[in-house]
Amino acid sequence: MPKTIPRIGRQDLLKGIEKLAQIVHFRGELTEDELRDEMKAINRDRDSKLFKSIDGWLTFTLQDENRSIEILKQDNDHIELTDEGLDLLNAPDFRVAAFHLLERKSRTNFTYFHTLLQELDRKVQAGNYDMGTDLADTVNTLMKDTVSGNKVTAGAIACFLRDFEIVVENDGEWQIDPAQYTYFRGEDEDIVEDIIAEHGNRMDRAELERLLTLDFKWTGKQVDTIIQQLQDQNRVATDRYEGKTVVELVTT
Repeated sequence: MPKTIPRIGRQDLLKGIEKLAQIVHFRGELTEDELRDEMKAINRDRDSKLFKSIDGWLTFTLQDENRSIEILKQDNDHIELTDEGLDLLNAPDFRVAAFHLLERKSRTNFTYFHTLLQELDRKVQAGNYDMGTDLADTVNTLMKDTVSGNKVTAGAIACFLRDFEIVVENDGEWQIDPAQYTYFRGEDEDIVEDIIAEHGNRMDRAELERLLTLDFKWTGKQVDTIIQQLQDQNRVATDRYEGKTVVELVTT
């Protein structure tokens, strides 16, 4: 699975995602060349480029690219929003929707981001909020699985953390804001509900447990506890289907 984020820059990345979705949706029927011209025009109107590398941004947003959030797609000779792109643009809270989109896509499309979130989970659970004086360097240390890591991706992830206000700077020191992080990350019960919803509101329990233990590093006991809590709150129900236990969301 790909690990890195394309070269998209280190500032205003959330604004770039939102602006790109708005251009495609409201202008409509843009060819790729016309979209590139729109992005160049936006860059010219700013003191610093919003779309630092247009090629990188298209790789990061077009469907079927392997390091993408997949909010855009080619339809014949023009580009339009995917269903996920439209959901993102219409979300009541764009930042929350963007965070969950990034988290979901990072499980397979740019796994360094997913690894970083797992490390932040551990830091917050331990009450350790320190992110050092060089945020990008700290991110690179937390996410990397090689000696060098990837500084381009670390810089982009550090920007996302700032854009979401998950980290704050105080006297040159970066700190995690645990309340803000939890707001975006959600409680454990919310994570399980989101995953089941992504699978059509109904999911094989064994597959759910496999995903939570492998991708989120939960223990089997933790999975059992959260599912039981959701059942007690009448938020999910379990059933037997073709010899398997399935978990489904309770809808009202």
